[in-house]
Amino acid sequence: LEKAAERAGQIIAGEGGDPEVRILALEVAGAIGSKDAIASLERLALSEDIGAAVDAVRALFVIGRDPAGESLKQGLRSPDRQVKGLSASLAGLIAIETLRDEVFELVKDPAPEVFAGAAIGSGLYRDERAIPYLLRALNTTSDAKAGAAVFALTSIEGPEVRREIATRVQTATGSEWYNAVTVLYMLGDPKGGELIKGELRESSPYAIQTALLLADDDFWDANVYLRNYLEGSDDTSVEAYEKRIEVAALLFSK
Repeated sequence: LEKAAERAGQIIAGEGGDPEVRILALEVAGAIGSKDAIASLERLALSEDIGAAVDAVRALFVIGRDPAGESLKQGLRSPDRQVKGLSASLAGLIAIETLRDEVFELVKDPAPEVFAGAAIGSGLYRDERAIPYLLRALNTTSDAKAGAAVFALTSIEGPEVRREIATRVQTATGSEWYNAVTVLYMLGDPKGGELIKGELRESSPYAIQTALLLADDDFWDANVYLRNYLEGSDDTSVEAYEKRIEVAALLFSK
């Protein structure tokens, strides 16, 4: 923590640099009690640079402050897809009721950056109007869209979600089937637990994500699988390194 605080102070004291990194540095400093850093984030959250303003809103929320919602309203209308998606997820996270309809409209956007944020926002609002679009996103090649749809459907719950997911588990194939099974598992359905544990095997293309999911719920066999994966993986691609970092972080947290 001391090293992080020291590095954050160096970044804040410097001139220029990446604005996103600067906001992260302010977030770290604010999290450990710097009133100046918090004041800087509050000013940034009201700035005319909508991208920076939305990032500052996120940082303020993370450190437990009550950020203004006006910047998110502008962010939802930004031409920048990343800003639009982040604004949508934050609107749901902060529960700004006046932005619910705008977030729902963005669930119709096929762009992964926009849809993922809007799906998360709609899930946090528990907006049942989004269900058809979320179900459609279970069958996609975009991990971001599918992951957000799984989260949102699990958050909304309800009889319609359970009915539709049960149908897809029976009829879907490939990633759509796996995503539907994941929702069923996260809803606490015993059938979902049985099916998801069946994917914890070397021949399954979903083995690692299954192990991550089950290990997070303290399923011992999944922890063992992940430890063996770390010891035996020799793939040197960027994606493989990212996956190993994710696995190591989860095991460390346990």
